[in-house]
Amino acid sequence: MYSSTAPKPPDLTSEHKRSLREQLRNAGVFERKPIRGWIKLALMSAMAILCIWQMWQIETIWRWPFAMLSGFWITVGAMLGHEGCHRSHSKSAVNNAIFGAAAFPLLSGLSATYWTHKHNRLHHAHPNHVDLDPDVNIRPMAGHGGAYKQAKGAQRVFHRHIQAWLFWPIASQLHWALRWSSVKHISARIRARHFDLPLWLDLVGLVAHVILWLALPAQLFGWGATLLAYQVIWSVVGVLLTIIFAPAHMGLPLIDDSNSEGLDGWMIQLLTTRNLVLPWGLNWAFVGLQYQVEHHLFPTIPHYHLPQAAAIVQRWAEQYGLPYHEISLADGLVDVTKYLDQAWSLEPVSFVTK
Repeated sequence: MYSSTAPKPPDLTSEHKRSLREQLRNAGVFERKPIRGWIKLALMSAMAILCIWQMWQIETIWRWPFAMLSGFWITVGAMLGHEGCHRSHSKSAVNNAIFGAAAFPLLSGLSATYWTHKHNRLHHAHPNHVDLDPDVNIRPMAGHGGAYKQAKGAQRVFHRHIQAWLFWPIASQLHWALRWSSVKHISARIRARHFDLPLWLDLVGLVAHVILWLALPAQLFGWGATLLAYQVIWSVVGVLLTIIFAPAHMGLPLIDDSNSEGLDGWMIQLLTTRNLVLPWGLNWAFVGLQYQVEHHLFPTIPHYHLPQAAAIVQRWAEQYGLPYHEISLADGLVDVTKYLDQAWSLEPVSFVTK
């Protein structure tokens, strides 16, 4: 299904880039309106709190649909923090840090400095790079043939025959993996005595998250019920985050140092990233992350301007014969599963002249 070769992409010149930047700048898509982000974050938080409050009012099994629904609102709110980390929320670095901290450590229990390191510096800079992009391999999965070759015994059996079918259930535990990585990242910063504003915001936010989400509810409802509710809510968040991010890159060409040498950075983004075409009514819930092509090329564009930017970028790509990938949400989820079924045998693609 996934070819080991692909046509060599066309050249991308500085003139091509300048043309696109000018069109986007003239359209005003880089303009930031921080109040819109705060209003949406407040609304998502309020909806989540309402669902959680309603959950605790019901003493039957029917409380759990409210817990799951709260996970939906939390996912949307958490992804708003993604804008603070990309500095697309505000022109002010301090405002971006505060906004990111409100959505990530406080609401989500996830370090904003860790997310910035993992997502901005590693993933965005090296999408689908088998050695540099942390999203290519999500343990215990193998995202490419190299990871499979390094595995042994039962792990190889899992990669070859099981991982595609267990990927989505395992995704429900993504929140624990991210939090553990957050703790390790913060611990390293503390040992290095890197006490800047983002780190202090992380520490305060994470402590507040534990108090508000676990310690206080446990005093009212007991630790057993509190931990169960926490697990249900954040399992939903883990699956929804995977639905948002996985189809954007999984199934597109894998990159390494051998096949990316000589490729323009923008071209790598275009080759390894695709947009999601969503059913009516879901666009607002993805916080612009269905427009991954535009987001990867210009991560400082606020989410509310990405639909306008997407129309401009797509016309630009068609004008110069450049790759521009789109897929429906349903097809994208199927493609992710099929890709993981074959990932054990896949290597970075070789680009060949037609």
